[in-house]
Amino acid sequence: MMRAPSPLSTDPVHLAPTDPTLIAGPDGTWWMFYTQRRAREPDGGTRWVHGTDIGVAQSVDGGLTWTYGGVVAGLDPHPGRNVFRVGEYYWMITGEWRGQAVYRSTDLTTWEPAGRILDEPGSRSLDRGVGHHADVVVGRDEQGLEVGWIFYFTHRTFATSDQHRVDNGVDPRRLTDIHVAVLRADADRLGCDRDAPVALDLRRTV
Repeated sequence: MMRAPSPLSTDPVHLAPTDPTLIAGPDGTWWMFYTQRRAREPDGGTRWVHGTDIGVAQSVDGGLTWTYGGVVAGLDPHPGRNVFRVGEYYWMITGEWRGQAVYRSTDLTTWEPAGRILDEPGSRSLDRGVGHHADVVVGRDEQGLEVGWIFYFTHRTFATSDQHRVDNGVDPRRLTDIHVAVLRADADRLGCDRDAPVALDLRRTV
């Protein structure tokens, strides 16, 4: 049995790949999308991390070797991306700190903007901020229809003027919670009603 090398992959241009997400293409090729941090950036601040491109690598041997494929064109540089397929499209979501930007593709190469989700406050308990850095698991709902379960985190919001008060040694600005909502593909759009009940059962993944 072939063993995966360590490291499995690196970025030949900027030397600092992070946040990988993988998906199988229609021909069986595996695609890896990742944040292309710039290790060579001379600025001592945060420019080497923020505003970076999304790099691409491909594998035709089941993930043992990876070939660098450049960067994804047409996307705003944001972290926390996730790639998955629901319906007729591949979808990519990226965290913008104002919700999740959505892009769609038919071939994993060319991407076009497709709106934004989790950018408006929800009404569920503690789910009243925008959704950040999400992951998606594709499965089927109780009727057997394909859905995506999107897992995301929110910062807690406080309606008091004393929102910076520290209770029991915990700064409330640091409190976060993880939530789940349902994604459904409607033609060329990806819908997400974060207030709707979620019949979650990860045993129905596809």
